[in-house]
Amino acid sequence: MRSILGLRFLVGMVGGLMACGAVMAAAPQIAQVYPDFHINLHGAPRILTGEGFDSGGVEFWVWSPANDANVQRESAETLASGSAPVPATPPQGARRIGMMDVEPSVAVGEVSGTVLWAKNADGWSKPYVLDVARPYWINQDQARAGEQLFLYGFGLRPEHSGPPQYARKPGPLLAMVGEGKVLRMSPVLERRSTGWITDPRLMYFRVPANAAPGRYALYVHNGFGGELGWAKAGELEVVAPADGERPIVNVRDHGATGDGLANDSPALAKAMEEAAKTGAIVFLPPGTYRVDETVVVPSGVELLGAGRENTILEGSGAEATWPKVSPLVQLRDRTGLRKLTLAGGVGRGPEGDMMVLLRNDDKDDVVDATSITDCRLRATTEHPKVKDALYRSAISTSRCRRFTLADNEIHGALFFWWGERMDIVRNTWRDTANVCVIAIHGWAVDSLLDSNLFTDTPGRVCFYPVRHCHIRFNEIHQAFKGTWTNAEEVYLVHGTYQAHRKTRGTAEGSTEATLRDPAAPWEPGKQADSVVMILSGRGMGQYRRVVSNTADTLTLDRPWQVVPDGTSTYFTSLLFMENSFYANLNNTPGRMSLWLDCIANVVERHRDDHSKGIDVWGSDNSGPVTDKRPHPVREFLPSWYNIITNGWMDGAYAHLLGGSKPESLFDAPALFGNYVIANKLRSPHERRTGFDHQAVADGGIVVGHSPAKRSEGPGTRVGLSHNIIANNLLAFTNLGIVIGEQARKTFVLNNTFQAVEIPMADHGMRTVMRGNKVVGVDAEGKRTEGLPDAIGEREVEEPQAPDVP
Repeated sequence: MRSILGLRFLVGMVGGLMACGAVMAAAPQIAQVYPDFHINLHGAPRILTGEGFDSGGVEFWVWSPANDANVQRESAETLASGSAPVPATPPQGARRIGMMDVEPSVAVGEVSGTVLWAKNADGWSKPYVLDVARPYWINQDQARAGEQLFLYGFGLRPEHSGPPQYARKPGPLLAMVGEGKVLRMSPVLERRSTGWITDPRLMYFRVPANAAPGRYALYVHNGFGGELGWAKAGELEVVAPADGERPIVNVRDHGATGDGLANDSPALAKAMEEAAKTGAIVFLPPGTYRVDETVVVPSGVELLGAGRENTILEGSGAEATWPKVSPLVQLRDRTGLRKLTLAGGVGRGPEGDMMVLLRNDDKDDVVDATSITDCRLRATTEHPKVKDALYRSAISTSRCRRFTLADNEIHGALFFWWGERMDIVRNTWRDTANVCVIAIHGWAVDSLLDSNLFTDTPGRVCFYPVRHCHIRFNEIHQAFKGTWTNAEEVYLVHGTYQAHRKTRGTAEGSTEATLRDPAAPWEPGKQADSVVMILSGRGMGQYRRVVSNTADTLTLDRPWQVVPDGTSTYFTSLLFMENSFYANLNNTPGRMSLWLDCIANVVERHRDDHSKGIDVWGSDNSGPVTDKRPHPVREFLPSWYNIITNGWMDGAYAHLLGGSKPESLFDAPALFGNYVIANKLRSPHERRTGFDHQAVADGGIVVGHSPAKRSEGPGTRVGLSHNIIANNLLAFTNLGIVIGEQARKTFVLNNTFQAVEIPMADHGMRTVMRGNKVVGVDAEGKRTEGLPDAIGEREVEEPQAPDVP
């Protein structure tokens, strides 16, 4: 039976026919616009997917309602009765827009407005709302009046606000709606903001002082869209103020000496037992408290020292039991460590080669609401004779929620299996590669990795953001130990895991919030947190998160814009979705790598100082079922809709790499709709690297492998399609932009080349080149500028799907 997966994707784009026959007359449909949130594209076009986009008969229309501060405030007052309706067809004042490139299933063009429609002789598409905020999560479920919280999402506000006298009006606004009342709030401007540039994906706000206890719906308006601009961010419960301060239990009152000689384990256990009765704080005055077994902190108890320089909790006895050791501290639900130093190790207690273990009595429990703040963790102590480390990591847990790790000095690694709502902020990590080349390793959801400093030979930051994580203001310096002993990525988002979630099929009987496949191999509940992508047919280009599933039906986090049907092919997997990397610094020989299975992530204001740069990988190594390849579906590893923007890459590059092998089962491209826009790349050939020691000329920006380094098969397959390279500056190098053989319809627009020997090397299929220019002085002293507009002459080659059982 001939594979149908992805074949209709290209047939639709190239020939205008569905795999099952001729397209029947119908109104067009817009399935996905990317990006559909507000982001400064610097004039780059957007990508639209859907159906019925034939270039001869389709029109595209946009409309924006009245938008000023009065409309914003007045529409906030109506939130209690529901959001404003979106017009089904363009009202008066709508305007028609042109497209740069139109194919039956994909259109590319500059789109600005609040609502978008497509039209042909058979009617109008459903409206598609653009540029309003896309909020994803609030950092707390409960708060008190006056408490400060933050919200994460895409397009929460414009990044460039300008000086106060020229600030955009209206600005962003928040509103809490409860019991018919509307409380408006302005966002809190972070101290690190310059006043002109603000983080557009993280917004702090303060719960109004007059907010009475109760449940509220939180809404956000980013200043665009008028009455249509309000987006619901979630639910928030305002609780009554706490009654008094927490009681304190002094460990000295229970017999602890703190002299570093006596065993203080019994005294500390007694103090914690008393504190557990009232949820008190156990205070450790200045001193060194020696313990010979794991300090198991009861639920609701916090250990508080007198400062990390003054209070030391020191383990002893691990040398006698090594290599079997026990955690120095075990934290359960609602526990914490604050203002103390952990050192040494113990040999009595639960098994574990980590200094701090987050675990309840039931190993499968999710550990909730734990914190480690303003501490020093010295998890690098060596055995005095064998010179091997006592612990393999500083902190370890399986599943955790609301874990705060803030303002610590950490000598050692952090390992977690699955973390939700984690705040890992303002920590200094030192010598994390003494045992393992990974500084942080784990899968995260709705979490913040903010303002951490990795220095003194750290390992890699393998912080795997499953969805909606914000990684910002982090710095990595001197990471040579990790890159030389294992791999050269310092920021690594690593796909291919959770292979049992990877499935493919045809959607039949789906509804607005479900996808159904009677032939699916799903085990009930096992697809939760996966992402389902529509690769071809009706609704092509859409992606949604799976919240639950039965044997044949996926329930989704939000409705489809266009409901898939029997013509639609889908793919499911645990993908890294809608995460943000903002203003991070890499000063190492390694690179930042979004390696496979990455969907709609944004890398903005990334700074590289003679490093290996940034790459986004996508790959299709699937093929016919053989004895050596029993699960080919697992080898489709897409990366769609990722954005690299506003980066400063000094001695570094930006690459979109990958492709498809000739016998691949999937005809949908492995890389689709990715952006590299408005970056500055200077001397990319001067990159440092831990592995390559020869001079190379890969190009500052590469889309697909260059011909000399093609590793995914010959250029007879479409492995990349509709990627956009726009408004970049490339300077002082030999090779600027390279388009590989498997790249189809790459848009190379308005890039500037300064002192670049070969600005463009195009080996792709129908590459669109417009507005690119060379600036400088030629050998005769004449100023040169301008490159000709062109469309690549190499025609698109339609792949043939192999016959499979």
